[in-house]
Amino acid sequence: MPQVKDLLIEELQDLLNAESQLVAALPKMAEAAHNLKLREAFEKHLVQTQTQVERLKQAFELLGETAEPKPCRAMMGLIEEGTEVIEEGAEKEELAADLALICAAQKVEHYEISGYGTAKALARQIGAIEVATLLSHTLGEEESADYLLTTIAKPLLQQAINGVQPLVRPWIGVYYVPVTKQVAAEQHLDVDYGVWVSSPSSGQPAVFADSPAAKAGIKEGDIIVEADGQRIDAQHDLSAAIIPHMPGDKITLRILNGNSTREVTVTLGTLPQP
Repeated sequence: MPQVKDLLIEELQDLLNAESQLVAALPKMAEAAHNLKLREAFEKHLVQTQTQVERLKQAFELLGETAEPKPCRAMMGLIEEGTEVIEEGAEKEELAADLALICAAQKVEHYEISGYGTAKALARQIGAIEVATLLSHTLGEEESADYLLTTIAKPLLQQAINGVQPLVRPWIGVYYVPVTKQVAAEQHLDVDYGVWVSSPSSGQPAVFADSPAAKAGIKEGDIIVEADGQRIDAQHDLSAAIIPHMPGDKITLRILNGNSTREVTVTLGTLPQP
C-alpha cells in the first residue's frame, strides 16, 4: 500500500502542475478563438480549472501531504503545441483556425481524463474515498468539457467541408459556472449541481442585455438545475442541452435562488457571430 500511495502522490503532483500551466494557457486560447461558443467554452473551463487546482490541494491535505507540484512535461508539450496552433491560426481562415484550436484543446482534455482516471483508481485502491470523490468530480468536468468541444466542432467541421455559410446556432445569453461540491461550499450555495449564473469578471454582466435569458427573467445568482426535465450536472451540461435545439425553440428551465424555486420558459435566440 505505501508504494501505491507514493504513486498516487506523484500523479497528483503531476496533475497539480498540469492544471497550473493550463490556468495560464486558457486565456490565450479564449482570445484566439473566433467562434463565440468556443470562446465561452474556454472561459468557462478556466473557472473550472481554477477550482480543480484547489480541489487537488484539498486532496493533498486529506492524504496528509504537502501540495508540491512536479513539472509535468506532457502538459508543457501540449501547451507548446497549442501555442504553435494559435500562431499558425493567424494565417488561416477562421473556421480552420478554430478547428485546429479544438484539436489542441481536446488533446489536453484527453491527457487530463487519463490522469484523473488513474489517480481516482489509485485513491480507491488505498481506501482514500474522499480523495477519490474529489477526483471523480474533476474527471466528470473534464469529460464534459471534452464532449462540449466535440459538440462545438461538429457544425464547424461541416461548414469547412461543405463551404456553407455559418450555421445558425441557438443561444440563451448567460455566463455561468458549473456547480460542484467545491463551488457550492465556497459560494454557500444550496445545491452541488446545476449551473450558477455568474459574471466572468468585474463589470461584465452575467446575463446579456435583451438576451433570451434576460427576457425570461433569469438573473445573476440564479442556479439552473434542470433543462426540459433533465438534471444539469457534470454529465449533462447546460450547453449540451441547448445545442440540439434551433433558434425559436422553447425550453423549460428549473431555477433555484435561495429558498425559492421557479420554472421559466425560454425562447432560444440566435448565437451572435463574433
